[in-house]
Amino acid sequence: MRRYFLVLMILLLGISLFLAASRSATAADFVLDEIVVKYKDNLAPQELALQVASRQTLKKSFLGRIQLFWGDLKLTFARQEKPEIRLSRLQSVDQEVGALDKQKLLETSEAAGKNVYVIKTDGSKSVEQMVNLYEALPEVEYAEPSKILQLYPY
Repeated sequence: MRRYFLVLMILLLGISLFLAASRSATAADFVLDEIVVKYKDNLAPQELALQVASRQTLKKSFLGRIQLFWGDLKLTFARQEKPEIRLSRLQSVDQEVGALDKQKLLETSEAAGKNVYVIKTDGSKSVEQMVNLYEALPEVEYAEPSKILQLYPY
């Protein structure tokens, strides 16, 4: 009798572990009004804002305007956009998703990488819509839901 009970318990444990491992992601597995976005190198919003500010400073002098002209010419030949255009595009998507807060994720962690941000929104868009909007941007390497880490999947 003990042997059957032991076999039954092992079988139930195995089934529950299998079901827990094979279940797909549900809404309970991520935060509904947050996403994680990794921007490409030198294209994070703060870096673009610094580039725009630097360009505004250059516009104040004659020599600076010449530097800007040559810099813009280089960007044109490299088929790249000005920082003002890139920043404007990021800001319009932030506005569209209702971004309330943008925090850099684990600034000191090499594992997380540079330019990884958690974007908290007002919840007006679904997580899937937000991910799709950010992934469509050329400045974004990837966007994904802000997943909830669970030690036990029960």
